[in-house]
Amino acid sequence: MAHARGRRAARIEPALPPPAAGTRVSFHLYVPAAYAQPGGRRYPVVYWLHGSGGGVPGILPLSRLVDAAIEAGQVPPMLVVFVNGLRMGMYVDWKSGTVPMETVIVRDLVGHIDATYRTIAAREGRLLDGFSMGGYGAARLGFKFPELFGAVS
Repeated sequence: MAHARGRRAARIEPALPPPAAGTRVSFHLYVPAAYAQPGGRRYPVVYWLHGSGGGVPGILPLSRLVDAAIEAGQVPPMLVVFVNGLRMGMYVDWKSGTVPMETVIVRDLVGHIDATYRTIAAREGRLLDGFSMGGYGAARLGFKFPELFGAVS
C-alpha cells in the first residue's frame, strides 16, 4: 500500500505456510522504494518483534519512520519484517507444543525471507529489534542464534 510522496508502506504477506506451525503464518513486510530499482541490489533485513498485545497498529508509523531515516541518509535502505508474535507469544516455542513461535522464526521465516526477497542472506545482513515482549524475544533469539543474526537492538 502506498503512502505519502510515493513511498512504500508495509504490506501483508500471508503466504508463509511454515512446516513448524502446521498452518499459515502472517507477517508484514516493509520494502524500501530503492528495492524497485533495477540492478539486483541485496538488502539487510531487520526483524521487528512487537510487544505484548499485538503490533499491527504500530506498523504504518514505524514504516514511515524507516522511510524518513532512509531519505535522510541516517540508515541504508533495508527490508523490515514485522513478525506476527501473537498477543502473548513471547517468541518462544510453547511448552504445550501448540505455538512453535521460536521455530517458525528461526527455521521458517528467515529462510522464507532470504529465498523470496533480495536480502543479504547472512548473519551480517540480519538484525533483531523489538519492544517490550519483542525486546525480550530479540535478545533471547539473537543471543541463542548468533549464527543467524549479526546484531540485536
